[in-house]
Amino acid sequence: MVRRRGNGMKGSPQSEKSLLNGMREPSKSNSTITCRPVSPVSYFSQFVCAIHNSKPVWSSSCSLFGSKNIQAKLVLLGEMGTGKTSLVLRFVKGLFSDYQEPTIGAAFFTQVLSLNEATVKFDIWDTAGQERYHSLAPMYYRGAAAAVVVYDITSMESFEKAKKWVEELQRQGNPDMFMMLVGNKADLDTKRKVENEVGENYAKENGLHFFESLAKTAQNVNELFYEAAKTLAAKAPPSGPSGMKLQSRTQDGRRTLFCCPG
Repeated sequence: MVRRRGNGMKGSPQSEKSLLNGMREPSKSNSTITCRPVSPVSYFSQFVCAIHNSKPVWSSSCSLFGSKNIQAKLVLLGEMGTGKTSLVLRFVKGLFSDYQEPTIGAAFFTQVLSLNEATVKFDIWDTAGQERYHSLAPMYYRGAAAAVVVYDITSMESFEKAKKWVEELQRQGNPDMFMMLVGNKADLDTKRKVENEVGENYAKENGLHFFESLAKTAQNVNELFYEAAKTLAAKAPPSGPSGMKLQSRTQDGRRTLFCCPG
């Protein structure tokens, strides 16, 4: 049986003075989640480490029972209003809201999936869809192990934008990145502008996994993240001895694996 647990955080600032003001740090009290601002200095240090470090796209270690523990960075990309945040909130917290405030810069979430063959911890970056934040996107998809590109099935414009994201990832992203194309708002079939076959055929032509989803009812939401987790678990290097983590390092143009204490 698959088990999952996770938490997330997203800021709701009143202004856009800076990207730093758009994030919040979660704290737990009496089984509820509250948010408090992160100090600029503290958050900036964490932000630089999270975005610009040279960690591998995933790291794995071995549990006492021999299953792999994998930590993987996943990024969501797509036009504003396609429902990226709603998909993440449904997956991480099991919540849905008819009105979702636009993301400013990016929001960060974590979620852990326990599969038969591995335990996968996703570090999820939900990026803003507004054009003025496009230049920030490479900071979030750089080094990502997986990307979920989302479009709205009632908007051909959002589908065309999704194709541009795919092309950008193919040019600039990790060459081994797991990529998924997701047509969201599947309940609005009477307003559909992008036929299922169109999205599915484009995905096949570009080697992408394809889903149509609906965050409102959770249709295919868990399934798409499980698909990413299972694929990454299958691709991850074999685990080393218990208590050791496998990391990657490049020497003389060659990629090698080395161990360090877990």
